[in-house]
Amino acid sequence: MLKVKGLTLIELIVALSIIGISLGIAAPSFSNIINDNRMSTHYNELLAALALTRSEAIKRQTRVTTCQSSTGYSCTKDSSNWQKGWVVFTDSDVDNQIDNDEIILHVHQALPEGINLSFGARTRVAYHGTGYAVGGSNGTFLFCDHRGDNSKKGLVISMSGRPRQADKADLKSCP
Repeated sequence: MLKVKGLTLIELIVALSIIGISLGIAAPSFSNIINDNRMSTHYNELLAALALTRSEAIKRQTRVTTCQSSTGYSCTKDSSNWQKGWVVFTDSDVDNQIDNDEIILHVHQALPEGINLSFGARTRVAYHGTGYAVGGSNGTFLFCDHRGDNSKKGLVISMSGRPRQADKADLKSCP
């Protein structure tokens, strides 16, 4: 008698059912992992922009500013627009606006739909040539997405100008 190697129809259906159930259970956790990675990526991009702002101010010995910008060549005056993008530029005349003789160092495009970024009522972060933040007051960037307070992240700018990760307990609620 000839022995045939393979699966029966019932074995195939059972195997596919087990795979389907496993994927159904695992998919939500993969979704959270992907969303957490997206949030961390945008957090790190802002952190890098602020580090660039501070280091360029020290290197150039002039004021350098990061401001919210949806266009990439002008600062927006509405504090609720940080998720629309930001720009880092030398601000030699200290007017918080990008002029023709000032250098744009970095432009960040808008964040994906569903991610909100706020910085209170502030529209900019600026550093003196010494590396200290202009204004000498701290503030907190708040990242939120569709998951609400469970996934929020914060970036604190200290009185000295050093950025650091915020504790979740210290963050206000997501809108």
